[in-house]
Amino acid sequence: LAQEHIGAFQIAMHDPRFVGRIERGSNLLDDAKRDVDLHRAECNFKKRPGATYHLYRRVDDRLYFSMLSPSDWRDAPPDKFEGSYVLGVDLSFTRKEEAAAKMTRTADARRLLQG
Repeated sequence: LAQEHIGAFQIAMHDPRFVGRIERGSNLLDDAKRDVDLHRAECNFKKRPGATYHLYRRVDDRLYFSMLSPSDWRDAPPDKFEGSYVLGVDLSFTRKEEAAAKMTRTADARRLLQG
């Protein structure tokens, strides 16, 4: 996980073709920190790439993942809902509402790399 982010950060910081590479590097570090924090959240099941998980915060401030969305709880979950995330094949998390756009960008990048 960290290696994936470090590699992307190194490219962003050293490739002069990247406009705003400092900002991008900062965003990559923020994403890496978020992913580490999310991987530390309590989870009582095996996470699988491609699946959506729902993050909740307990009263004592501990985070945990659930397979149940707020609507599965009839919009009355037992704890504070923090957001839904899709786990990528690189084990990074993407907010569910941003996942489709990220998949499109990834597909576009693959097409460019293939020529």
